[in-house]
Amino acid sequence: MRNLVSSRRSVLALVLSFLLFSLAAVLMFTRFGVFLVFDFASLWRETDNFNTLYTDAPIEITHVLDRSEDFELPRHIEQVSGIIARGDDVVLSTDQAEVFFLNLADPQMTSGGNLFPYTPLLLRQGSIESITQVGDENWLAGEYGVFVRADQTGKFVGTHPLPDALQSAEITGITWMDGIIFVTVDNTMALARVDIQTGESTAFLLDFSLISDQIIDNTTFLWSGVAYDSGRLYIVAENYPVIIIANAITGQVIETIGITGYQEYSDIAVSNGRIFLPSDHNYFDARPPVRIFRAPARS
Repeated sequence: MRNLVSSRRSVLALVLSFLLFSLAAVLMFTRFGVFLVFDFASLWRETDNFNTLYTDAPIEITHVLDRSEDFELPRHIEQVSGIIARGDDVVLSTDQAEVFFLNLADPQMTSGGNLFPYTPLLLRQGSIESITQVGDENWLAGEYGVFVRADQTGKFVGTHPLPDALQSAEITGITWMDGIIFVTVDNTMALARVDIQTGESTAFLLDFSLISDQIIDNTTFLWSGVAYDSGRLYIVAENYPVIIIANAITGQVIETIGITGYQEYSDIAVSNGRIFLPSDHNYFDARPPVRIFRAPARS
C-alpha cells in the first residue's frame, strides 16, 4: 500500500512539474503568455491609454492634419514602436525587439524578424522603442542602456554605448543627423543631442516663443518619437495627437501640428513630404494602421 501511495505521489509530482514547466514556457515564449502577464492583468488596473484630442493640448496649434492615407500591417507585425521611411520603403521595429522591412506597394511581403531569437519574448517585451538609420545599419534604442545595431536584414550585429547620463533612461525616440543622434527620453521635455564620435550628450532645448506665449514644461508633452528631415526635427507626442516642428540647429519651434482623431503615436518618420505615424497597442486592442499625412508646405 505504501509503495502504491508513493507511486501516485511521484506521478502527481511529475504531472505538476510538467504543468508548471508548460505554464512557464507559455508565459515566457508566446504572445498569448505575454498577453496574460501584461494585458489581461491590466484589465483590473487603471488604463494607461490617453483619450485626448489635439484641441485638449495646452498649446496653440498652427496647422491641422485631417486626411490621412492609412495602410494596414500584416497580421504578424504587432505593437509597432519605431519607423524609418525612405520613399515607399519602410522599416518597422516592434515592442518585441523585431525589425521588419516592407514596401507600401505590397506591405504583405515582408522580411526581417527577431533581433534576439534566443531571448524569451516576455523579456523582450517593451525593450525597443525606436529605430533610425545610421550609415548602412539600423540603430535601435529603448531600455537596453545601449544603441542596438542591426544590419539591412534585421540581424543583430552589435551595440554602441550610450552616454553615461542616458544609460538608465528609457529612450522613446531617436533620429540621425550628420553624426548626431537626437534622442527623446521618457518623462522629459528636453531632447538629448548625442555626438556619436565623441560620445558627448547635451540637452537640446526647444524654444516655443515664436508660436506660443504659454509655459511649456516637463509635464506638458510626453515625446514618443522624433524624425529629422532637411534641417528640421519632427517630434510627436504620446499624450496628445500633436507634432512639433523645430529648427534642428537652434531648437526654435516653427510649427505645432494637431492631428484629428484619438490616437497614441509611437514614433514618426518623414520622407518625400510625407509624415508616417505608427501607433502602439495592447494585444487585446484592435491593430491600428500606420497613418500617412502630407507634411505642411515649408514657409
